[in-house]
Amino acid sequence: MYCNRDVTARRGLARDRTLFDRDGVTAFADDGIRWPDEREPDGTVAVDTRDGWDEHCDAYFEGEQHPRLDSLGPNPLDSEMNIEEIEARHDVNPEKSRVPEGGTVAGNERLSAFLDRLADYPTAVSPPAAAEARSSRLSPSLAFGALSTREVYQRIQRTPDSRGKSMYTSRLYWNRHYNQKLVDWPGWTDRAVNPVFRGLFRDEHDTELDAAWREGWTGFPMVDAAMRALTETGYINFRMRALVATY
Repeated sequence: MYCNRDVTARRGLARDRTLFDRDGVTAFADDGIRWPDEREPDGTVAVDTRDGWDEHCDAYFEGEQHPRLDSLGPNPLDSEMNIEEIEARHDVNPEKSRVPEGGTVAGNERLSAFLDRLADYPTAVSPPAAAEARSSRLSPSLAFGALSTREVYQRIQRTPDSRGKSMYTSRLYWNRHYNQKLVDWPGWTDRAVNPVFRGLFRDEHDTELDAAWREGWTGFPMVDAAMRALTETGYINFRMRALVATY
């Protein structure tokens, strides 16, 4: 059995470890990330993954892409489940509006459309409405593997030089940077990195205020607009993510 190794934590990490312990499982990890096995008791890596990391990441981005298979062989695992049964058992129709189409074809179409307006990226990335309409919107394709960061990087490099090109290239490196951080210490998802914030105000937690924040009823228009957009569409740009998280 072959699978892509995912950068994850919590239940996803437990799932992967269980899977990789099985006989006959081979994991691909050609993603610019270093996957160290030596760990401290708290789960942090016991080696310096950052030594030569920039060169390691450069080599990934510049390396040859894996050829696309013409077809897949038969599934070697016995299973009575099929797509039709999954669709019949579970509601697969999205409740949110403007949900992007999945798959490699749709991802490449979205990438091509973005490359046509790449020079305008610096003016579209921050304003919420502009970002919703004109930023790359490639996150789902990258998260689910319909596109790879290497594939996007190499197509970006074939475009004319512009500030948008350099900005987006740097963001692809930031993507790998923070994925590496999560591999180095999956505990980031469980507790604050800064110990000062661990348990801060926990005894004063107000469920009504929390619900108001989640549902967009705080009384702060920009925060509420961002949270309602997130609920309705599943998307807000990175400036709004920082705003609502800080709030």
